[in-house]
Formats: sequence, structure tokens, C-alpha cells
Amino acid sequence: MALFYLMRIKPKIATLEVKDTTKTNNKSDPATCGHRMFLASIIIASKYLQDCNHANSAWSKICGLPVKDINAIERRFLILIDYNLFIKNNIFQNWSNCLRSSIYSFSRSEIKKNEVFSKDEDQRAIA
Repeated sequence: MALFYLMRIKPKIATLEVKDTTKTNNKSDPATCGHRMFLASIIIASKYLQDCNHANSAWSKICGLPVKDINAIERRFLILIDYNLFIKNNIFQNWSNCLRSSIYSFSRSEIKKNEVFSKDEDQRAIA
């Protein structure tokens, strides 16, 4: 869900980045920081999906940002996504299938390119 949310806000962030190229204060907007928007998407997806969630003070300890910053990036992300966190089932299924096939294709091509370990060596390395 976090990746889907990021794709949902991507056009708005691209618009912000174009507008901010003429300004010098673009660092004050958390939407222009990919790391912060990624973190916000994970936090928001977690809160949306789970009944029992971490408080923002816990997220602060996990990621090393002050609670004030966590609150700010969360609010900014929610504004960018228009508070629209619901994903219809058929859209989510299509998105999940697309991700699975992309990951599978990528992982298969990487294995073919970089066959460093045999299957037995992989098992020993894991053990």
C-alpha cells in the first residue's frame, strides 16, 4: 500500500518540484524529500491497515527524526493524497499482481546475471 500511495502522489510531487526550482526554500517542504515521503507512506499505510499502531513517538525512535517532523511529514503526505487512503479491491489486486510480476522478473534476471552461489552454498550461507 505504501508504494501505491507514493505512486498516487507522484504527479503532485513532480509539480511541486517544478515550482520549487525557482525558489530557494524548497527544503522546508517535506514533500520535496523522497526519504521523508517514503517514511510517511509507510507510517500512513501501517496506521491505515493495522488496528494497533506505533505512536509517532515510537516512529521517531525508529527513524531518528523528532516527533514534530514525523507529524509534519504525515500531515503533508495526507494533504498530497487528499486523505484518500482507500484502495478498491480490484485496483489493489491489479497493483499487487503487477508488483509480483515485476519483482519476479527482476529477481530472475538478477539470479541469471549473478549466479554466485549454487543452491547448496546458499543453504549453507543461510544456516
